[in-house]
Amino acid sequence: RRLGAWGIPCVQAMRHVFVKGADYVAPDFRLGTMMAIDHLVALGHRRIAFIGGAVPVSVTRERRAGFRLALALEDQ
Repeated sequence: RRLGAWGIPCVQAMRHVFVKGADYVAPDFRLGTMMAIDHLVALGHRRIAFIGGAVPVSVTRERRAGFRLALALEDQ
């Protein structure tokens, strides 16, 4: 809020802190995690675990979502 009040442009990188009107740029963590799971499955791995960071952190939420989605797609 302070940066906005001061008129200083700001872009969040890598971790999204939810502030209305704030710009954000980062890799597609969800897609990257899905690609990693696909790669492991293609190598024959069947017991794959997700060990992530703190759930409130945006990066962890995105990676976890990609993990769950990849496993759901594998079950189809």
